Amino acid sequence: MVPFTRSRSLGPRLTLSLLSFAATLGGAPSAAAFGHAAGAGAGATTSAVPAADAPGRAVAMARAQASDALRRLSARVPPEGAARVRGIYVAFDGGVVDAYAIAACDDDGDPVVVVSDALLVELDDVAQAVVPGDETATSAHLDAYAALVARSRRPGARVLAPPPGFFDEPRDGGLAPRAIAARLDASAAAFRDAVAGAVAHELAHALDGVDCPAPTLTREPADDVWTADERRAAFARSPRDYAVDRVLDAEARAAALLVDAGYDTYGYANWLTYTAAIEATAGGAAPPYERIHPRARERLAIVRARAAAHASRR
Repeated sequence: MVPFTRSRSLGPRLTLSLLSFAATLGGAPSAAAFGHAAGAGAGATTSAVPAADAPGRAVAMARAQASDALRRLSARVPPEGAARVRGIYVAFDGGVVDAYAIAACDDDGDPVVVVSDALLVELDDVAQAVVPGDETATSAHLDAYAALVARSRRPGARVLAPPPGFFDEPRDGGLAPRAIAARLDASAAAFRDAVAGAVAHELAHALDGVDCPAPTLTREPADDVWTADERRAAFARSPRDYAVDRVLDAEARAAALLVDAGYDTYGYANWLTYTAAIEATAGGAAPPYERIHPRARERLAIVRARAAAHASRR
């Protein structure tokens, strides 16, 4: 398979909600990660992850989280559906402009969940909106960021990152390092669960609607790379494979897989809240993710209902 595109530098993005985990690569705690990211003054503990390495490592870790999520979720697929997704894997589109995820067939006829680096970046940006224990502030952040993205979106341009301090609360200036670390950890958890939700939705489509001609367990070294021809074929099929009724059915199955696999739906619900706001303002010019996955508010209701039902059985 010929690479569709290789990742370009993501700069400082896709690092904040992963910093607490990235820091552990060198044994540094979460608070240290914040000191490194924020450029803390003399005397502050700094992360063991060099600044030049952090973006690349963050992308690698984000991709690893997507692949790990697919493994966990696939293990919860009932036996009657397992044969349809035998050998399914995650392939990555290294582009940083078009944020999307899609279930498709690769050029060998194997089922695949495709995730673009641009989507991982946007999931990370949204995860930074979380304020632990304050749903009002979190909701306000999601609405504000969606409005900013809607105003600034330009064809062929990357989604605007939250400017420095965009998600700060008035009290943040006086937070202790432990509280700051808790917020970073909450963002990391929200990111992990949002990635799992996005992958679960595509796995659900692969289980019900995306028919691949020759699923096998055979893997080739280049299978993880998505090609231009494969992308064109997947998007050509998307109006059928992602018809509204199929999207809503897939969300119900995805929510069930998420809770069965032990994921919290909170981070994914935040992502759906954000995409619903983007969808509402985009009209007929919705970005790729929202265009392929319509009715975000209905999907959000499905996810919340499933999470509530699961919690009531505990």
